[in-house]
Amino acid sequence: MIVFCLILILLQSVSNINGQVKLYEGFEENIFPPEGWSIFNTSGDESQWKSANTAPKLGSGCAVSNFSGTNTSSYIISKRFTPAYGDSLVFYFKQTFYNVFQDTLKVLISNTDSLFQSMTTQLALFREGLNYPVYNVYTKAAVSLNQYAGQTVWIAFCHSNLNGENIRIDEVMVGKPARYEVGVEKNVYPSGNIGSCEYPFIIPKAIIKNYGSVNITQPFEISYSISGPVNYTSIRHDTIRINHEKEIFFDTLLTLQDTGRYFVKIFTSMDNDENRNNDTVYSEFKVVQSNYLEYRENYFGYYFSNSSQCANSALSKPEFCLKDNSGNMNLILNGMVLRQDLFSGNTDDGYFKLGDLFNSGRKIKFNENLYDSVFITTNGIIAFTESSLLTTGEPLGIDNLLSGSLPFIAPLWMNFDFGNSENTENRLSCRMLKNHLIISYEKVPLKNEASGNFVSFQIILETVEALDSNSRIIFQYDFESTGIGFYQKLLNQNLPDNISGILNSSRNEFLYYRKSINGTESYPGPLFNGSLAVEFGKNPMTLNSRCTELSLTALIESIENDTVTVSLSYPEKPAVMLESRKVNLNEGNGICSFSLGENDVNYFVNVRHNNSIQVWSSAGTLKFNNCEMNYDFSTDPSKAYGNNLKMINGKAHLYTGDVNQDGMIEGIDLSQISNDAVISAVSQITDLNGDGITDGSDVLIAENNANIYIAVIAPK
Repeated sequence: MIVFCLILILLQSVSNINGQVKLYEGFEENIFPPEGWSIFNTSGDESQWKSANTAPKLGSGCAVSNFSGTNTSSYIISKRFTPAYGDSLVFYFKQTFYNVFQDTLKVLISNTDSLFQSMTTQLALFREGLNYPVYNVYTKAAVSLNQYAGQTVWIAFCHSNLNGENIRIDEVMVGKPARYEVGVEKNVYPSGNIGSCEYPFIIPKAIIKNYGSVNITQPFEISYSISGPVNYTSIRHDTIRINHEKEIFFDTLLTLQDTGRYFVKIFTSMDNDENRNNDTVYSEFKVVQSNYLEYRENYFGYYFSNSSQCANSALSKPEFCLKDNSGNMNLILNGMVLRQDLFSGNTDDGYFKLGDLFNSGRKIKFNENLYDSVFITTNGIIAFTESSLLTTGEPLGIDNLLSGSLPFIAPLWMNFDFGNSENTENRLSCRMLKNHLIISYEKVPLKNEASGNFVSFQIILETVEALDSNSRIIFQYDFESTGIGFYQKLLNQNLPDNISGILNSSRNEFLYYRKSINGTESYPGPLFNGSLAVEFGKNPMTLNSRCTELSLTALIESIENDTVTVSLSYPEKPAVMLESRKVNLNEGNGICSFSLGENDVNYFVNVRHNNSIQVWSSAGTLKFNNCEMNYDFSTDPSKAYGNNLKMINGKAHLYTGDVNQDGMIEGIDLSQISNDAVISAVSQITDLNGDGITDGSDVLIAENNANIYIAVIAPK
């Protein structure tokens, strides 16, 4: 009885081995040739096997060989597999044209490697006009592989062309599928390197497959577990059709912030599964520190840090400060190139050449080299020398770009297209401040993507004098102006290929902040944790860019708390406001943040109130130091240009009563205040003392100021 049971177990094991599918390909994936497969053409031209989504045997794809030349041979070679005794190669084959072109299809095999030169053994020969399939009808072909049982082999389909036939193959299979057999095809995510704080949450996913010969209609269990610094298990139940794959999404996992190795186990559990060998897949991934970089010699002395909370341990960190774009020069607006005089290429793959931008004596200094021009591409590359490589659209072309004489930075190198008709609202612009160049990509659309697949980001480049240190390099990713479609692709790890980083001026080392090619993140720097800033530099103690902040004291006659507009302007053009911010004053005190303010640059400060005489600071020599400035108009009338302030109880105040904001307090203002006072109007404009209504007390304030001819005194 024991011997009998052992024999049954052995037979069952052999049955399972023989019942397994050793090779199956339906050519339905987006990648061609399929993973592990290869193609070759003896003429070296483009007449090779290709994928087609027309006229498949089953599913949505097949492989097609369509020659334009003559007397060539085109190979499509399978991935390696090991057949068992009793296995056959089965495939479906169809010719497209009814004419007899004397083409041939050879089925070849090698047990050494997948090179076409090794395909010297012929398993089958199909000759047109002799044993080709009937025109436009798939024919099933089968070849025994008993002679190669237990050996590692590769199969080649070689289409030899004499006069241009078009043929298709589909549903290539070796082995006999069991009736009930499901398993895990692969782990999709998380895998590779995961950045700490890279995503607000993680959704694990895996692909299962029905390897059997019947539909599975009863839900079966699929389990996904993670072990390591954090442990996690999620279970799903699902069904699956014959010969199909299905992506399974598991329970959401909160962001993994603990760095280290994590181990994944995914398995299916179906009661009547006839082959348990493919039920389980093991995988692993790493959570790495991706928010700041400690010094490494091969990164040519540069560090980076971002504004994420996970960069709190860095020696310094920047703050997100989106620069005001309102005064920028438009290069592209809503898909239209506005500066053709500076442009080469097209809105898909093009670039703008900008020179003579910088103030006298200042340049961009990158890796100790000085540059006086920038080249801004439509695909998210900023270069410092000109090259035909600037029209490189796909990050897969990085080898060509990195091998060229082209120092550059890539805030987000991706295949964009400003001409995408599905996302017509977009803008590429730039602005030169005294010491910084700002380049803004606003709602830039992905190529060939639907509405909502756009992203917004900014680059800030500092200009310096020759003996100064290297320029600050800041990337900013604007979450608020990024489309939901783009963000969902990011969360689902299916963005197109993308790269972020800097290439040194020696053109031999790229410092990656982020690199995702073919869905695999080898450098997982986050684009968004909310909106995000990333700064690069050679001193890890100074990666701390932020908005400039003005601490202001300005008193308004007869009112303690109200809103004013505070502006910066350059002394050479004081009437042209560089940037304005509304500030709530509490007993005259307020703090306003400026995105365009720069350290060690001279400014006027201007204060405007809705019914007062606006004032400028007494001189245009105010400066931010370490991004901070303090200015108090209240200490003396001389703190305003032209001493244009009113002393009340020992404090200087803005004159009130210019309700029509024409720059003077006069009869027109008095008339408007008096009319409102007659009806006790509730008006924020004519209620000068802020008591809630316009009355005689407000008339008296304006009348006193009108009698002494108060008007704006402005620098010129």
